[in-house]
Amino acid sequence: MFEGFKLTIRKHVYEPSDDTHLMAEYLRNIGHVSRAIEFGGGSGALALIASLVADQVEVHETSVPAYLNIIENVSNNGLCDRVNVFLGIREGWDSADLIYTNPPYLPQGPLFFQSLDDLAWNGGPDGVRVLSMIIHEAVTRLNPWGRLAFVTSSLQDRGALKYILIQNRLVCKKVLRKRFFFEELGVWECVKN
Repeated sequence: MFEGFKLTIRKHVYEPSDDTHLMAEYLRNIGHVSRAIEFGGGSGALALIASLVADQVEVHETSVPAYLNIIENVSNNGLCDRVNVFLGIREGWDSADLIYTNPPYLPQGPLFFQSLDDLAWNGGPDGVRVLSMIIHEAVTRLNPWGRLAFVTSSLQDRGALKYILIQNRLVCKKVLRKRFFFEELGVWECVKN
């Protein structure tokens, strides 16, 4: 179970943790949106929460085990009519009022030659490589009044993250945070400048 939803976690899929719950808190409190898009759906836990506030949810996932897991969890919760799941990034999709992600953010080695388990948490050497790719794609799909939300860690390279946000002309603020003994997690909300 995840916040009232039936949830199954397959092998090689990120199990919801503190970062997932933090983004879920954000999603539950944003108010109604017409269309929400998630990049990197993991188990589908956040898509289930997003279905509470969005008329339509699209999830784009690159990991096959995660993709299959999302479909299973969406189906088990009777949400196939409201949550659409895609393997990879679907071309020609509509813009959205909300784009959100809980990307891999831990600074680690290069992104190539990763195990299936590493895909869920390795954010590249600076911790922002995956997020950078998501932001670049997201800004082209965000409605002019839309919001982009993502999870960050204090372990990421803050300078690299700031550069990416400026480069993509985003104005951002940290709207939620949770401190742990080794890091601080945050949810950032951005709008186009």
